[in-house]
Amino acid sequence: MVVLNDLKLRNALLLCAMCLFFFTNLNADLKSNTGSINFDVNSNQQKEMVLNSVGLGIGTTPSANLHVVGNAIIQNKLSIGATLGSSNLHIEGTVGLSSYVVTSVTTDWQDHSIVLVDTSSDNIILNLPAAVSNVGRIYQFKKISTLNQFSIQSSDNIDTMSEIMFSANTSTLAYLQVISDGTTWHALDMVAETALNPSILTGLKAWYKSDLGTWQDAAKTLVASAVNDPVYVWEDQSGHGNDAVVAADANRPLLSSANQIYGRLTLQLDGVDDYFNVPDIRGSTGDQYAYVVSQRKYVTGSTWQRLISSWDGVSGDDYQGSGWSILGDHSTGTAIVYNPKISTTAIATDHTIINIRLGSNASANNQFLHGNLAEVLIFDTIPTSEEDAQILEYLTLRWGL
Repeated sequence: MVVLNDLKLRNALLLCAMCLFFFTNLNADLKSNTGSINFDVNSNQQKEMVLNSVGLGIGTTPSANLHVVGNAIIQNKLSIGATLGSSNLHIEGTVGLSSYVVTSVTTDWQDHSIVLVDTSSDNIILNLPAAVSNVGRIYQFKKISTLNQFSIQSSDNIDTMSEIMFSANTSTLAYLQVISDGTTWHALDMVAETALNPSILTGLKAWYKSDLGTWQDAAKTLVASAVNDPVYVWEDQSGHGNDAVVAADANRPLLSSANQIYGRLTLQLDGVDDYFNVPDIRGSTGDQYAYVVSQRKYVTGSTWQRLISSWDGVSGDDYQGSGWSILGDHSTGTAIVYNPKISTTAIATDHTIINIRLGSNASANNQFLHGNLAEVLIFDTIPTSEEDAQILEYLTLRWGL
Protein backbone atom coordinates (compact mmCIF):
# COMPACT_ATOMS: atom_id res chain seq x y z
CA MET A 1 0.00 0.00 0.00
CA VAL A 2 1.32 3.46 -0.88
CA VAL A 3 0.26 6.52 1.13
CA LEU A 4 1.20 10.01 -0.05
CA ASN A 5 1.56 12.80 2.50
CA ASP A 6 1.09 15.65 0.05
CA LEU A 7 -2.62 16.51 -0.48
CA LYS A 8 -2.21 17.15 -4.20
CA LEU A 9 -0.41 13.89 -4.68
CA ARG A 10 -3.06 11.98 -2.75
CA ASN A 11 -5.78 13.55 -4.86
CA ALA A 12 -3.86 12.68 -8.01
CA LEU A 13 -3.48 9.07 -7.00
CA LEU A 14 -7.15 8.87 -6.02
CA LEU A 15 -8.12 10.29 -9.40
CA CYS A 16 -5.88 7.76 -11.11
CA ALA A 17 -7.52 4.89 -9.21
CA MET A 18 -11.01 6.17 -10.07
CA CYS A 19 -10.11 6.44 -13.74
CA LEU A 20 -8.68 2.94 -13.82
CA PHE A 21 -11.77 1.55 -12.08
CA PHE A 22 -14.13 3.43 -14.41
CA PHE A 23 -12.47 2.47 -17.65
CA THR A 24 -11.85 -1.13 -16.54
CA ASN A 25 -15.54 -1.64 -15.80
CA LEU A 26 -16.51 -0.04 -19.10
CA ASN A 27 -13.94 -2.13 -21.01
CA ALA A 28 -12.87 1.15 -22.60
CA ASP A 29 -9.46 2.64 -23.44
CA LEU A 30 -8.26 6.07 -22.44
CA LYS A 31 -6.23 7.51 -25.29
CA SER A 32 -4.26 10.68 -25.84
CA ASN A 33 -3.55 12.46 -29.10
CA THR A 34 -0.48 14.16 -27.54
CA GLY A 35 1.25 11.11 -26.09
CA SER A 36 0.60 12.25 -22.54
CA ILE A 37 -2.34 12.18 -20.16
CA ASN A 38 -2.24 15.00 -17.63
CA PHE A 39 -4.27 15.10 -14.42
CA ASP A 40 -5.14 18.54 -13.07
CA VAL A 41 -7.04 17.83 -9.84
CA ASN A 42 -7.42 21.45 -8.73
CA SER A 43 -8.20 22.91 -12.18
CA ASN A 44 -5.34 25.40 -11.80
CA GLN A 45 -3.24 24.41 -14.83
CA GLN A 46 -0.85 22.53 -12.51
CA LYS A 47 -0.30 18.88 -13.39
CA GLU A 48 -0.52 16.76 -10.24
CA MET A 49 0.09 13.57 -12.24
CA VAL A 50 1.37 12.75 -15.71
CA LEU A 51 1.08 9.44 -17.55
CA ASN A 52 3.07 9.03 -20.76
CA SER A 53 5.14 6.46 -22.63
CA VAL A 54 8.00 6.82 -20.13
CA GLY A 55 5.96 6.05 -17.06
CA LEU A 56 3.81 7.57 -14.33
CA GLY A 57 4.92 10.79 -12.71
CA ILE A 58 3.33 11.98 -9.45
CA GLY A 59 4.12 15.61 -8.82
CA THR A 60 6.36 15.73 -11.89
CA THR A 61 6.75 14.61 -15.50
CA PRO A 62 8.20 11.09 -15.31
CA SER A 63 11.77 10.24 -16.26
CA ALA A 64 11.35 6.62 -15.10
CA ASN A 65 8.59 4.02 -14.94
CA LEU A 66 7.51 5.49 -11.58
CA HIS A 67 8.69 8.98 -10.65
CA VAL A 68 7.46 10.58 -7.43
CA VAL A 69 8.31 14.08 -6.20
CA GLY A 70 7.04 14.50 -2.67
CA ASN A 71 6.77 12.27 0.36
CA ALA A 72 5.63 8.67 0.10
CA ILE A 73 5.08 6.08 2.84
CA ILE A 74 5.04 2.41 1.99
CA GLN A 75 3.12 0.24 4.43
CA ASN A 76 3.15 -3.55 4.50
CA LYS A 77 5.22 -4.88 1.57
CA LEU A 78 6.60 -3.62 -1.71
CA SER A 79 8.08 -5.91 -4.34
CA ILE A 80 10.05 -4.56 -7.31
CA GLY A 81 10.90 -6.77 -10.27
CA ALA A 82 9.24 -9.86 -8.79
CA THR A 83 6.17 -11.20 -7.10
CA LEU A 84 5.66 -10.25 -3.47
CA GLY A 85 8.73 -11.16 -1.42
CA SER A 86 9.12 -12.06 2.23
CA SER A 87 10.43 -8.64 3.34
CA ASN A 88 8.88 -5.20 3.56
CA LEU A 89 11.00 -4.22 0.57
CA HIS A 90 11.92 -6.92 -1.94
CA ILE A 91 14.00 -6.07 -5.01
CA GLU A 92 15.10 -8.38 -7.77
CA GLY A 93 17.62 -6.57 -9.91
CA THR A 94 20.11 -3.80 -9.28
CA VAL A 95 19.84 -0.82 -6.91
CA GLY A 96 21.40 2.56 -7.66
CA LEU A 97 22.43 4.98 -4.91
CA SER A 98 23.94 8.43 -5.25
CA SER A 99 27.24 9.23 -3.54
CA TYR A 100 28.90 12.47 -2.49
CA VAL A 101 32.61 13.22 -2.69
CA VAL A 102 34.04 15.28 0.18
CA THR A 103 37.36 17.09 -0.37
CA SER A 104 37.32 19.43 2.66
CA VAL A 105 35.61 19.99 6.00
CA THR A 106 31.91 20.55 5.23
CA THR A 107 28.36 19.55 6.18
CA ASP A 108 27.08 19.30 2.59
CA TRP A 109 27.45 15.51 2.71
CA GLN A 110 24.76 15.03 5.39
CA ASP A 111 21.95 14.65 2.83
CA HIS A 112 23.72 11.68 1.21
CA SER A 113 23.93 8.13 2.51
CA ILE A 114 27.23 7.24 0.81
CA VAL A 115 30.14 9.62 1.37
CA LEU A 116 33.46 9.25 -0.44
CA VAL A 117 36.20 11.06 1.49
CA ASP A 118 39.07 12.37 -0.65
CA THR A 119 41.95 13.24 1.70
CA SER A 120 44.51 13.69 -1.07
CA SER A 121 44.90 17.42 -0.32
CA ASP A 122 44.47 17.63 3.48
CA ASN A 123 43.19 16.00 6.64
CA ILE A 124 39.39 15.92 6.81
CA ILE A 125 37.22 15.93 9.94
CA LEU A 126 33.46 15.33 9.54
CA ASN A 127 30.86 15.75 12.28
CA LEU A 128 27.78 13.53 12.35
CA PRO A 129 24.43 15.34 12.76
CA ALA A 130 22.41 15.01 15.97
CA ALA A 131 21.34 11.41 16.57
CA VAL A 132 17.96 12.46 17.99
CA SER A 133 16.79 13.96 14.69
CA ASN A 134 18.13 11.15 12.50
CA VAL A 135 16.64 7.97 13.97
CA GLY A 136 17.36 4.99 11.73
CA ARG A 137 19.56 6.92 9.33
CA ILE A 138 22.55 5.03 7.96
CA TYR A 139 25.73 6.65 6.66
CA GLN A 140 28.55 4.89 4.84
CA PHE A 141 31.99 6.54 4.64
CA LYS A 142 34.82 5.41 2.39
CA LYS A 143 38.30 6.94 2.40
CA ILE A 144 39.45 7.07 -1.23
CA SER A 145 43.01 8.36 -0.78
CA THR A 146 45.94 6.87 1.13
CA LEU A 147 47.18 10.37 1.96
CA ASN A 148 46.42 12.26 5.18
CA GLN A 149 43.92 11.45 7.92
CA PHE A 150 40.14 11.16 8.09
CA SER A 151 38.13 11.52 11.31
CA ILE A 152 34.44 11.12 12.14
CA GLN A 153 33.24 12.93 15.28
CA SER A 154 29.93 13.02 17.13
CA SER A 155 28.82 14.89 20.26
CA ASP A 156 26.41 11.95 20.77
CA ASN A 157 29.29 9.44 20.49
CA ILE A 158 29.79 6.57 18.08
CA ASP A 159 29.23 3.64 20.41
CA THR A 160 31.42 4.82 23.32
CA MET A 161 33.78 7.02 21.31
CA SER A 162 33.49 10.69 20.48
CA GLU A 163 35.78 10.24 17.48
CA ILE A 164 36.95 7.51 15.15
CA MET A 165 40.16 8.33 13.32
CA PHE A 166 41.60 6.72 10.20
CA SER A 167 45.27 7.31 9.52
CA ALA A 168 47.19 7.78 6.31
CA ASN A 169 48.45 4.47 4.97
CA THR A 170 49.49 2.76 1.78
CA SER A 171 47.31 -0.32 1.97
CA THR A 172 43.87 -0.40 3.58
CA LEU A 173 41.43 2.36 2.63
CA ALA A 174 39.13 2.88 5.60
CA TYR A 175 35.39 2.16 5.53
CA LEU A 176 32.80 2.96 8.22
CA GLN A 177 29.04 2.40 8.39
CA VAL A 178 27.00 3.96 11.22
CA ILE A 179 23.34 4.10 12.27
CA SER A 180 21.46 6.34 14.73
CA ASP A 181 19.16 4.91 17.41
CA GLY A 182 17.94 8.39 18.35
CA THR A 183 20.33 8.74 21.27
CA THR A 184 23.74 7.80 19.90
CA TRP A 185 25.40 6.54 16.73
CA HIS A 186 26.52 2.94 16.38
CA ALA A 187 29.19 1.47 14.12
CA LEU A 188 27.67 -1.34 12.05
CA ASP A 189 30.79 -2.12 10.08
CA MET A 190 34.35 -0.83 9.95
CA VAL A 191 37.44 -1.66 7.96
CA ALA A 192 40.50 0.34 8.92
CA GLU A 193 44.19 0.41 9.55
CA THR A 194 44.26 2.67 12.59
CA ALA A 195 45.71 2.99 16.07
CA LEU A 196 43.81 1.89 19.16
CA ASN A 197 41.43 4.49 20.52
CA PRO A 198 42.48 5.16 24.14
CA SER A 199 38.87 5.37 25.36
CA ILE A 200 38.69 1.58 25.63
CA LEU A 201 41.68 1.43 28.00
CA THR A 202 41.08 0.89 31.72
CA GLY A 203 42.47 3.57 33.98
CA LEU A 204 41.81 6.52 31.66
CA LYS A 205 40.14 9.08 33.96
CA ALA A 206 40.42 12.35 32.01
CA TRP A 207 40.91 13.03 28.31
CA TYR A 208 40.99 16.41 26.58
CA LYS A 209 41.28 17.12 22.84
CA SER A 210 41.65 20.68 21.58
CA ASP A 211 39.43 20.10 18.55
CA LEU A 212 36.51 18.55 20.43
CA GLY A 213 34.41 19.46 23.47
CA THR A 214 35.49 23.09 23.85
CA TRP A 215 32.95 25.60 25.24
CA GLN A 216 33.04 29.36 25.69
CA ASP A 217 30.84 29.45 28.82
CA ALA A 218 30.46 27.56 32.10
CA ALA A 219 26.97 26.31 31.19
CA LYS A 220 28.28 24.78 27.94
CA THR A 221 25.70 26.55 25.79
CA LEU A 222 28.11 28.27 23.37
CA VAL A 223 30.51 26.03 21.46
CA ALA A 224 34.07 27.21 20.97
CA SER A 225 35.01 26.08 17.46
CA ALA A 226 36.23 29.12 15.52
CA VAL A 227 39.66 30.71 15.53
CA ASN A 228 40.19 32.94 18.59
CA ASP A 229 37.14 31.61 20.41
CA PRO A 230 37.87 31.66 24.16
CA VAL A 231 37.55 28.32 25.99
CA TYR A 232 35.95 28.25 29.45
CA VAL A 233 35.23 24.50 29.64
CA TRP A 234 37.42 21.80 28.11
CA GLU A 235 35.12 18.78 28.13
CA ASP A 236 36.37 15.42 29.35
CA GLN A 237 36.16 12.77 26.61
CA SER A 238 36.84 9.79 28.91
CA GLY A 239 33.21 9.50 30.02
CA HIS A 240 34.00 10.31 33.69
CA GLY A 241 32.79 13.91 33.59
CA ASN A 242 36.10 15.42 34.70
CA ASP A 243 35.71 18.62 32.69
CA ALA A 244 38.63 21.08 32.87
CA VAL A 245 37.31 24.54 33.77
CA VAL A 246 38.95 27.97 34.07
CA ALA A 247 38.56 30.05 37.24
CA ALA A 248 37.29 33.17 35.44
CA ASP A 249 36.78 34.62 31.96
CA ALA A 250 40.21 36.26 32.11
CA ASN A 251 41.85 32.82 32.38
CA ARG A 252 40.38 31.47 29.16
CA PRO A 253 42.84 30.26 26.47
CA LEU A 254 42.00 30.86 22.81
CA LEU A 255 41.60 28.40 19.97
CA SER A 256 44.55 29.02 17.67
CA SER A 257 44.97 28.34 13.96
CA ALA A 258 48.39 30.01 13.72
CA ASN A 259 49.68 27.31 16.05
CA GLN A 260 47.59 24.42 14.78
CA ILE A 261 49.09 20.95 14.70
CA TYR A 262 48.50 18.71 11.69
CA GLY A 263 45.56 20.83 10.59
CA ARG A 264 43.83 20.82 14.00
CA LEU A 265 43.21 23.86 16.19
CA THR A 266 45.06 23.92 19.49
CA LEU A 267 44.58 25.85 22.75
CA GLN A 268 46.85 28.88 22.99
CA LEU A 269 47.76 29.76 26.61
CA ASP A 270 49.14 33.27 27.08
CA GLY A 271 51.78 32.61 29.74
CA VAL A 272 50.20 35.25 32.01
CA ASP A 273 47.10 33.82 33.68
CA ASP A 274 45.59 31.14 31.41
CA TYR A 275 45.02 27.72 33.00
CA PHE A 276 42.39 25.04 33.67
CA ASN A 277 41.38 23.36 36.92
CA VAL A 278 40.70 19.60 36.73
CA PRO A 279 38.51 17.82 39.33
CA ASP A 280 40.26 15.58 41.86
CA ILE A 281 40.59 12.03 40.58
CA ARG A 282 42.09 10.13 43.52
CA GLY A 283 43.11 11.36 46.97
CA SER A 284 45.05 8.27 48.03
CA THR A 285 48.52 7.49 46.70
CA GLY A 286 48.92 4.96 43.94
CA ASP A 287 49.73 4.52 40.26
CA GLN A 288 49.51 7.53 37.98
CA TYR A 289 50.50 8.36 34.40
CA ALA A 290 49.78 11.15 31.94
CA TYR A 291 50.39 12.07 28.30
CA VAL A 292 50.42 15.63 26.92
CA VAL A 293 50.71 16.77 23.29
CA SER A 294 52.01 20.34 23.17
CA GLN A 295 54.23 22.81 21.35
CA ARG A 296 55.82 26.17 22.07
CA LYS A 297 56.73 28.84 19.52
CA TYR A 298 57.62 31.48 22.10
CA VAL A 299 60.47 32.01 24.58
CA THR A 300 58.71 34.60 26.73
CA GLY A 301 57.04 34.01 30.06
CA SER A 302 58.13 32.56 33.38
CA THR A 303 60.67 29.83 34.05
CA TRP A 304 59.70 26.19 34.66
CA GLN A 305 56.46 26.46 32.70
CA ARG A 306 53.97 23.67 33.48
CA LEU A 307 51.98 21.65 30.95
CA ILE A 308 50.17 19.80 33.75
CA SER A 309 50.59 19.90 37.52
CA SER A 310 49.16 18.01 40.51
CA TRP A 311 49.87 19.23 44.06
CA ASP A 312 49.35 17.00 47.10
CA GLY A 313 48.08 19.97 49.12
CA VAL A 314 50.73 19.84 51.85
CA SER A 315 54.19 19.88 50.25
CA GLY A 316 56.01 23.04 49.28
CA ASP A 317 55.80 22.46 45.52
CA ASP A 318 54.08 20.18 43.02
CA TYR A 319 57.17 18.04 42.47
CA GLN A 320 57.47 17.27 46.18
CA GLY A 321 55.65 14.69 48.29
CA SER A 322 53.06 12.80 46.27
CA GLY A 323 52.62 15.59 43.73
CA TRP A 324 53.81 15.48 40.13
CA SER A 325 54.06 17.61 36.99
CA ILE A 326 55.09 17.71 33.33
CA LEU A 327 57.06 20.73 32.14
CA GLY A 328 57.39 22.18 28.67
CA ASP A 329 60.87 21.90 27.16
CA HIS A 330 63.36 24.21 28.82
CA SER A 331 67.03 24.97 29.39
CA THR A 332 67.62 25.05 33.15
CA GLY A 333 64.10 26.33 33.58
CA THR A 334 64.15 28.91 30.79
CA ALA A 335 61.47 28.26 28.18
CA ILE A 336 62.69 27.16 24.75
CA VAL A 337 60.90 26.79 21.44
CA TYR A 338 59.97 23.23 20.51
CA ASN A 339 57.95 21.49 17.82
CA PRO A 340 54.82 19.42 18.55
CA LYS A 341 55.71 16.50 20.79
CA ILE A 342 54.37 13.98 23.29
CA SER A 343 55.44 14.42 26.92
CA THR A 344 54.75 11.94 29.75
CA THR A 345 55.16 11.71 33.49
CA ALA A 346 57.78 9.52 35.09
CA ILE A 347 56.44 6.12 36.15
CA ALA A 348 55.38 6.34 39.80
CA THR A 349 53.29 4.28 42.21
CA ASP A 350 53.01 6.76 45.08
CA HIS A 351 51.19 9.73 43.58
CA THR A 352 47.90 11.40 44.45
CA ILE A 353 45.83 12.85 41.61
CA ILE A 354 44.35 15.99 43.19
CA ASN A 355 44.63 19.78 42.83
CA ILE A 356 45.27 19.35 39.11
CA ARG A 357 45.96 22.23 36.76
CA LEU A 358 46.59 22.38 33.04
CA GLY A 359 48.93 25.21 32.09
CA SER A 360 50.31 26.33 35.48
CA ASN A 361 51.79 25.18 38.79
CA ALA A 362 49.02 23.83 41.01
CA SER A 363 50.88 24.63 44.24
CA ALA A 364 51.08 28.36 43.46
CA ASN A 365 49.53 30.74 40.98
CA ASN A 366 52.62 30.92 38.75
CA GLN A 367 54.78 29.22 36.12
CA PHE A 368 52.08 29.63 33.48
CA LEU A 369 52.51 27.98 30.09
CA HIS A 370 53.12 30.26 27.13
CA GLY A 371 52.42 27.72 24.43
CA ASN A 372 49.82 25.34 23.03
CA LEU A 373 48.02 22.30 24.43
CA ALA A 374 46.57 19.82 21.94
CA GLU A 375 45.68 16.65 23.85
CA VAL A 376 45.92 15.47 27.46
CA LEU A 377 45.29 11.98 28.90
CA ILE A 378 45.38 11.24 32.64
CA PHE A 379 45.44 7.66 33.98
CA ASP A 380 45.11 6.35 37.55
CA THR A 381 47.05 3.27 36.46
CA ILE A 382 50.35 2.70 34.71
CA PRO A 383 49.69 1.45 31.16
CA THR A 384 51.34 -1.79 30.19
CA SER A 385 54.16 -1.59 27.66
CA GLU A 386 51.73 -2.76 24.97
CA GLU A 387 49.11 -0.16 25.95
CA ASP A 388 51.78 2.55 26.11
CA ALA A 389 52.90 1.70 22.59
CA GLN A 390 49.31 1.81 21.34
CA ILE A 391 48.63 5.19 22.96
CA LEU A 392 51.84 6.67 21.58
CA GLU A 393 50.93 5.34 18.12
CA TYR A 394 47.46 6.87 18.41
CA LEU A 395 48.81 10.29 19.39
CA THR A 396 51.55 10.15 16.77
CA LEU A 397 49.06 9.41 14.00
CA ARG A 398 46.46 11.90 15.20
CA TRP A 399 48.88 14.81 15.46
CA GLY A 400 51.25 13.89 12.62
CA LEU A 401 54.26 13.62 14.93
